[in-house]
Amino acid sequence: HIIGIHLGFVIDLRYRHRCGGLEELEAKNDWRLILFLPPHPALVDPLILHSVLWQYYPRALADARQLNRPVIRTLASYLNPICMPDMQCDGRGAEKGVRLALDMVTKALVSGDNVLLYPAGRLTRDGQEHINANRGAHSIRMQAPECRIVLIRTKGLWGSSFSYALGKTPRLVQSVLRGMGWIFLNFVFFMPRRDVSITFSEPENLPPVAAGTRAFNKALENFYNAVPEEAHTVSKSFMMPSGAKPIPTKTASGTELLPVAAAEAVSADIREKVFAILATESGVRDFDLSSSLSADLGIDSLTLANIILVFEEAFGNTTDRLEELTTVAHCVLLAAGLLRDADNAVQAPPESWFASGVGSPLSLPRGETLPEVILRQCCNDASKPLLADASGVLSRKDVLLRAFVLAEYLKSRFADQQYIGIMLPPAAIASVVWLAVLLAGKTPVMYNWTVGERNFQHCMRLAKTSCVLTSRRLLEKLEERGFSGNPSGGEWTFLEDIARQIPWRIKLMGGIRFFAAKYGISRLALPRKISPVAVILFTSGSESFPKGVPLSHGNILANCRDTVEVLGLTSEDRLLGMLPPFHSLGLTGNIVLPLVFGVPAVYHANPTESARLAKISRLWRPTFLLTPPTFLAGMLQHGTSEDFHSLRLGFVGAEKCPAALYDAFFRLTKGGVLCEGYGVTECAPAVSVNRPDDAHSGTIGLPLPSVRVAVVDEEGEMCRVPAGTRGMLLVAGPNVFDGYLESAEGECESPFVLFEGHRWYRSGDLVQADDEGRLSFCGRLKRFVKIGGEMLSLPQMESVLLEAFQEKSAMVEGPALALESREEDGKTEILLFTVLDIIQEEANAALRRAGFGALASVHGIRKLSGIPVLGTGKTDYRSLKKLLTEELS
Repeated sequence: HIIGIHLGFVIDLRYRHRCGGLEELEAKNDWRLILFLPPHPALVDPLILHSVLWQYYPRALADARQLNRPVIRTLASYLNPICMPDMQCDGRGAEKGVRLALDMVTKALVSGDNVLLYPAGRLTRDGQEHINANRGAHSIRMQAPECRIVLIRTKGLWGSSFSYALGKTPRLVQSVLRGMGWIFLNFVFFMPRRDVSITFSEPENLPPVAAGTRAFNKALENFYNAVPEEAHTVSKSFMMPSGAKPIPTKTASGTELLPVAAAEAVSADIREKVFAILATESGVRDFDLSSSLSADLGIDSLTLANIILVFEEAFGNTTDRLEELTTVAHCVLLAAGLLRDADNAVQAPPESWFASGVGSPLSLPRGETLPEVILRQCCNDASKPLLADASGVLSRKDVLLRAFVLAEYLKSRFADQQYIGIMLPPAAIASVVWLAVLLAGKTPVMYNWTVGERNFQHCMRLAKTSCVLTSRRLLEKLEERGFSGNPSGGEWTFLEDIARQIPWRIKLMGGIRFFAAKYGISRLALPRKISPVAVILFTSGSESFPKGVPLSHGNILANCRDTVEVLGLTSEDRLLGMLPPFHSLGLTGNIVLPLVFGVPAVYHANPTESARLAKISRLWRPTFLLTPPTFLAGMLQHGTSEDFHSLRLGFVGAEKCPAALYDAFFRLTKGGVLCEGYGVTECAPAVSVNRPDDAHSGTIGLPLPSVRVAVVDEEGEMCRVPAGTRGMLLVAGPNVFDGYLESAEGECESPFVLFEGHRWYRSGDLVQADDEGRLSFCGRLKRFVKIGGEMLSLPQMESVLLEAFQEKSAMVEGPALALESREEDGKTEILLFTVLDIIQEEANAALRRAGFGALASVHGIRKLSGIPVLGTGKTDYRSLKKLLTEELS
């Protein structure tokens, strides 16, 4: 009662509501419980209805996401709602929660509670109610046949800031705060009010239960939409002209339908199987590719979740986003594995994303640590967009504010822990979380989910972390793909849960730190002690257990400074990011570089979704990217010159770049330059790179400006080798780390050597330098085999074979072949793993033509459906070794 009175008072400050039919409803009171069924024109209508119906104490079936928002969470605790997840947003994982919520509604009606339920299940996008195939209201009516059905028609809210009429997604808390501000500016009682009419009706002519869901829903739609309504605004100040002002109705941008033509190109066999499944599940036989799953086939979210499971079993393809499937054509494309590839619904960027004017050279603000540099960069022109992904665009201000709030939360919850694990895909949130950990005075540890359970547990023990920040959505996807990693002795901490748990005092402290940074009060903005280690990464583990690599702020800053200088990046450049943050190039190039230089970056979480990356490139018009050749090749295969016309520069590394990729990049980008480079995690990571104005294919370029290299004899006494001679690469410079994490068994073997009076990092890689100092990669020392007294380079042999069979490998995504050796009975053999149709004689003939002697021969071929790769895009040689070991045993 008290809540209803107070709620009514607040609502009346802005809304003047008139009720019709409420007296008749009370007069018919026969003590039966009531199921109230209203439309949903705006986010504020539940509050208005509760202020009117307080005497009925209705329990509302409400969206769990909305209930977990500030203020609403507190208010909801008094109203006792029934929470239900949104399957359109939360995917198949929400199915159990939806069924449970509907059961709770039925139990509430049976046990003595009135219930308020929105049949459409979401806000209207066009001012009309579209219930379509949603069966929630009808199923409750079937299970509680004795309850009264009361329909509500609400008019007057379409056009308010709480609705979609303005063409943008309404934000409840922001709109409430803005509204309170206007109320105070109008001296509380002089606020112009919006007229709202609410009509209650208990119709006697509803279709019988036996008529089914579609008939019942159609009757509800006819009732709600009987009186058309135009969107209108109402003055926000008593000093402005009063009265309603019509506005043109805009529908919020949603997912574009996939073209039927794309589904028609799918094989007839797949189309027929999909049609049969949909007919069985829906009971409808007459439909085509353009038919709506909801309106035409009567398929609701629960049924759709079951259909996706059937598709996964029948075709091996799935999706966890139900909103991607709205027509039969979508289902056909999902079954064929083409849903993402054919999707035209990649979000378009705002106009502010694109730079205007003449590009100026990038420069680093002063600062010795990364947080200092990033704060100064982001506080300069704070409204400029900085990071973007599928969830939207974050400005520099947004990034800082979110990072400060999360940092305060981490300080409070993990006060006794120095190391905080992070396991996230390439996305804007990964940058925010990494920065937040540093702003909390903690040390971020990036975890790689592609290394396998044994290596994952090894990394957890090595870094001694007891919590890993991750996303529940990511973990669910990984578990579906067989990931079974568990934090050894620790716990997962889900960012979705953190977002709901952060109290106001934490947000307030985060806001104070942001404003301190904005006005240059660094002692309040920065932690008292910043971790000297900017990040802990792990080596790929392609040949042994991963090693922990702590990188300092100076290591990463030096690498960023050198990279920007040699690539000639300017204030007009924009980055396409696809590498995961556990990858050293992904961390430095895709996360740190945009933050410290203020370079706009758009991310996509999966680097193997080539067609989606091509679409993003077309819309967001990046000018450069950093990626292994494998991922770039996939993009170029699935795109056209229209997709890549904005790209002027590509930085590739982590594996040898095929010659054909240079030509394809130049052709599709209409003159873009591909710069191949070399780096290792221990060097943060770049060591050398080809310059855009002097790129030489087949080489890894000149050392970066601050990097010193030495090529020394790989055997015997350490001394420099002449130009053109293969030798071991030594590296020194500010980008080189200080040493590996100590393992449980004791300190790791030192990777450093003393040479010419200085300490050098011994890379384990073999290179040769020409007269100008340009380096060419010759392979890892560990990937050399000695046969007949001769040292043979497996990478060099691989390169020859790739070139020889490049026509066959052109249509293959990922590595086409790989060589590995094994020893049996004292004899060393070289085996060729490939996805191509190659016979042994062809392979050896190609090696002979390239000048290799008889010792460099393939002794056997193993045909695979795919060459195993690590999350970094590199070939997983450990897995190939394991296959050979199992074969012998």
